[in-house]
Amino acid sequence: MKGAFYMSIHQTALPEEIRTYCPPLTRQPDFASFWQQVRNCVQHAALNSVESVLPLPLTTILAKQIQITAHDGTFITGWLSIPCGCNAPLPCIVRFHGFGGSKGHPTQFAAWNDLGFAVFSMDVRGQNGKTGDFAPYRTGSSMSPMCQGILDPQEYYLYHLYLDCLLYTSPS
Repeated sequence: MKGAFYMSIHQTALPEEIRTYCPPLTRQPDFASFWQQVRNCVQHAALNSVESVLPLPLTTILAKQIQITAHDGTFITGWLSIPCGCNAPLPCIVRFHGFGGSKGHPTQFAAWNDLGFAVFSMDVRGQNGKTGDFAPYRTGSSMSPMCQGILDPQEYYLYHLYLDCLLYTSPS
């Protein structure tokens, strides 16, 4: 049934105005300079990391807990799992969980490891898992991280989250 539903939706011709719709850009004049400043912050950050091997019941996977210290002192925790015995560079799947989730457990990604991929799964700050959030927020609701610091682009929750993601995924 799922396949039939998928086919019926995707075989329907879209109206011309939907196919050609181009919304106006809402990018602010300082957009490029703001994100360049964010990239510079990450490039000049001291990456303090702590790694520890995680004992697993699976003998085909090597798993490590990797913890970095973010720019605001928050300890960000993630798992790295790789196929055992592989010394060559591997393609890596980087996983950031959705709202309210957590990094999970390395055994959840065993199928990817069996296919020859490394998998890195990071806790998102201030949600479930081992990662807190030490960023100071002067505005926004404390009940929802998505509103914290919303009135200031450099204090906003997602600003800190994007910095965490860049720290973890930037070559160093």
